[in-house]
Amino acid sequence: MESEKTRYFLLGKTISGRALFAIFWTTGKQNRVIQCREMTAHELTLYERKAAGFA
Repeated sequence: MESEKTRYFLLGKTISGRALFAIFWTTGKQNRVIQCREMTAHELTLYERKAAGFA
């Protein structure tokens, strides 16, 4: 029986400023990136709005 994997997504920026969208799964002990790509303009707008609330 395979342990249950939970999928998550992540919006963030690299040290060099690239805006990335990543999807990954985790079992709690293992993590695996499924996809990582640059954010769309809409995703970047959402990210910047949310990030402004933490500044």
